[in-house]
Amino acid sequence: MIKIALIVSSALLLLTLLAAFVLPARRTVRRERIVSASPAAISELLRSPRAFQRINPYKDTDPTLSIEFFGQPEGEGAGFRFDGAEGSGTQTIRTCSESEVVVDIDLGAMGQPVTTYQWEEVDGGTAVSWTTELRFGHNPLQRVFGIFADGMLGEVYERGLQNLDTALAGA
Repeated sequence: MIKIALIVSSALLLLTLLAAFVLPARRTVRRERIVSASPAAISELLRSPRAFQRINPYKDTDPTLSIEFFGQPEGEGAGFRFDGAEGSGTQTIRTCSESEVVVDIDLGAMGQPVTTYQWEEVDGGTAVSWTTELRFGHNPLQRVFGIFADGMLGEVYERGLQNLDTALAGA
């Protein structure tokens, strides 16, 4: 009887692991908002890791979050290290343009997502998008996490875009 239970539970575990490998190896999380600020004001804020802290949604929920800046004050190569209740790692600006900032995030064993902020002037303000590309490779646990990524990160990005709108209202 114990032998049968062991075989069945082993088979279920194996099936679960195999199912995890069938899940997508990538996920994209994206949120958009029209912000009542000029494209220039948005560009200035998103090109600077120090200025970004004005809208950093993780600061809203983690009073113990520590931030340490590195590199130049803004633009390519500028970044910060973070350590808090929800994780630790670095964010480094890869590229900047008049309408886009691309940020490399390094979460160590948790992955290296890439976040892109894009904006364009529209009637009523500036349309801003916050998009993160998550790559899980062959890690079955991260692929399972991917199922929940949109719900978990989407809420954070919505809060960040609200912070952006509040911080730059009328700018």
